[in-house]
Amino acid sequence: MSLRLKVALLSAALLACLTAVLATALWVVVRPTFDDIERISAQESMATVLATLKGEAEGLRRLTKVWAHWDDTYEYALTRDRAFEAANLVPSSFINCEVHFFAILDSEGRTIWSTTLDRALNAPLKQGMDFSLDGAKNGPSAKTLFQEALSAPEGSVGLIPSPIGPLLASAQAILTSGDEGPARGVLIMGRRLDYIMSQHIPQYTDIDVTLWSANTIEPDGEGQGTGGIANRSPIPDQARALLVADSPTQSIRSVGTAGKQVSLANRLDGLDGTPLAVAVITLPKRLEPLGLEAIRLAILVATGGGLLFILTFATATRRIILDPLARLQRHITTITQTGDLNTPLNLERTDEIGALAEAFETMRKRIRTLAQQDPLTGLPNREFFLTLADRSLPLARKDGGLVAIAFIDIDRFKTINDSLGQENGDALLALVARRLSALAGPSDLVARYGGDEFLMLLGGLETPLSARNMASRLIGAFEHPFTIGGQSIYVTTSLGLGLFPRDSDDLTTLISHANAAMNHAKALGRNNFQFFDGDLNIRAREILAMESSLRQALAENRLELRYQPQVDASTGRLTGLEALVRWNHPNRGLVAAEDFLPFVEQSGLHATLDRWVMETACRQSRSWRDKGLSFPPVAINLSARHFEADDLYDFMANMLASTGARPQDLAIEITETVMMRISTRTKDLLRRLRSLGFQVVIDDFGTGFASLSYLREFPLDRLKIDKTFVGELPGNMEDSAIIRAVLALARELGLDVLAEGVERQDQADWLREAGCHMQQGYLHGHPLTPEDLEERLSTTPQWSQGSIDQTSLQYIAP
Repeated sequence: MSLRLKVALLSAALLACLTAVLATALWVVVRPTFDDIERISAQESMATVLATLKGEAEGLRRLTKVWAHWDDTYEYALTRDRAFEAANLVPSSFINCEVHFFAILDSEGRTIWSTTLDRALNAPLKQGMDFSLDGAKNGPSAKTLFQEALSAPEGSVGLIPSPIGPLLASAQAILTSGDEGPARGVLIMGRRLDYIMSQHIPQYTDIDVTLWSANTIEPDGEGQGTGGIANRSPIPDQARALLVADSPTQSIRSVGTAGKQVSLANRLDGLDGTPLAVAVITLPKRLEPLGLEAIRLAILVATGGGLLFILTFATATRRIILDPLARLQRHITTITQTGDLNTPLNLERTDEIGALAEAFETMRKRIRTLAQQDPLTGLPNREFFLTLADRSLPLARKDGGLVAIAFIDIDRFKTINDSLGQENGDALLALVARRLSALAGPSDLVARYGGDEFLMLLGGLETPLSARNMASRLIGAFEHPFTIGGQSIYVTTSLGLGLFPRDSDDLTTLISHANAAMNHAKALGRNNFQFFDGDLNIRAREILAMESSLRQALAENRLELRYQPQVDASTGRLTGLEALVRWNHPNRGLVAAEDFLPFVEQSGLHATLDRWVMETACRQSRSWRDKGLSFPPVAINLSARHFEADDLYDFMANMLASTGARPQDLAIEITETVMMRISTRTKDLLRRLRSLGFQVVIDDFGTGFASLSYLREFPLDRLKIDKTFVGELPGNMEDSAIIRAVLALARELGLDVLAEGVERQDQADWLREAGCHMQQGYLHGHPLTPEDLEERLSTTPQWSQGSIDQTSLQYIAP
């Protein structure tokens, strides 16, 4: 995508964002103001309706008081004079007063006289309302009206339910014109609420009011709305919601929506607080449509202005920035196509683009350096080495000369880097580079291949002996220490040699061969050099094939454990078992551990194999325990790398928890060589494992030249004398002396001793007489399958010596 297109897209995106922000701001901030105005207007209109209704109630209260405090009414309440009824209690009187209900009750609430007119005030209804307090249809509102009329001087007025719908009712105590008593009863006047809404409200305001009565809601959900003409239709949800208990008294709809009207509903409660009706007003929206139109116009104007600004900005950007950058791009493209980093860049400007051109020129020079040199050591890097070596090999082929590629790797550099820190590790690499460069001749080339690896091209060689002599000089150069931070550091190297054209005439293959030879040098103990030969490739393929087969064996469960007995040669009793892994190979049959463990170390599968052995041994011990068998601790061999893992303790604890095995049934074996490499942290780990109940055994003791102080510092239970010291007993005096010394040392330290590799009776007898009673070897038993071992764990008190075909053995727990 071109920069011009990016600027155009960025401008369009900026305009879109600004328009969106403006539209959002107007919609979120300004538009709610119109909503609020519409809401307030609707609330004011409803307030006008309620105020009119309040005035209606006050007028009805005054009219009721005139009738109730008339002496003739007072006298009638006492005498029930028919003449008073004929003269005053006639329909025309109530029509003129616009009341739909008129009643005179005695002081006990019994009806003296009452009438009920139709909604249009044309004539009395044939069956009027019974307003007696004991009437079945009169509820708390009627009683409240009656009681307040007797107790309050101003009487009582409010909404009450009735069979003909909600009434605005007023009640006054019947007194004399001088407001003297005692009260002879109560006079009640009622005006239908729907009549007020349709006939009186329009006289004071032009607001259209619809009334929905609570007592007109039928079981099927329909109600009667009255707005001047009675109709029957489903009651709106807005009105229905307000008639529910504990609902708000007012709700407003259609504000802020696409509707053109605002609907506001207000609940009207009876004297006792019971919802009686909902008054709904519907008003056309006036300000909101105008506001929305103004918002649209503002967005349109802002968009047009933004387009004009962006067009001006894009034109200026093209002339001031894009055109000069296009010229700079053409210069850079020319350099890229020619590949010549020496091509000058001529762009004379004093602004930022000129500074960019100058920075590019500096970068060009820096790139030329970085493309060829390693920044840490200053040596040619891998790519530059390949380029130079590719030029050298054809010349050597033409001259018939011999060239060697030396692959050099610093031994244990990771340990040095971890212990001294990366900064000192980098300093060591720089010093190594200087020392190698000092040894290089005029025909040689030194380069850093990567990490702690270096390459040397050794040219001008006459014979392979010349390459050998140069390799010896390189190895010998590391006999002198390196000084870093005032500290002398000794390091060694492993070196592999590939010869051109003997080993290969291809540079990449030659380097690969030298790398294989270097790995072979490391396998032989490091600090040496090796020439490549074809067997290394064969060995590498064997390792790869063996690794693949081992991984498949682990996945397909082709590995199995055998258990070799460890016995007390004096009593014949079983004292221990060692778990030995076997590989059930599909072609080679049962393969012993010593035949494939070297491949395990080289392939990195040691941790996986260790964990498989531990889990299998734990599950087997739990199985024997569940079957009620008594057996001694099962020894498990762990590699050094497993001890270096941070999660060994957690793994062992989780393994015990998941398998249900007991740590007392297990022993951990580590070799003397591993013990010498273990750190203080690992010593603490051994102590923690021993505290769980595991036994700790040193295997192959006497082969690792360990300091005797290790025996004192480590939490140990037993030493295993390596079979190399047992093989030539009893005739080898040196081995005899070593074993007696180990036995004496173990006695002083309180450690058990077990000799492994016992295959003859004379070996067993000599060891027993020397004080080494615990023995292991083919004389006492071959490694057994779990099933064979279970069969041979019998009640016979001894594990017979001198026979490979024992039929039973017994472990007697201490």
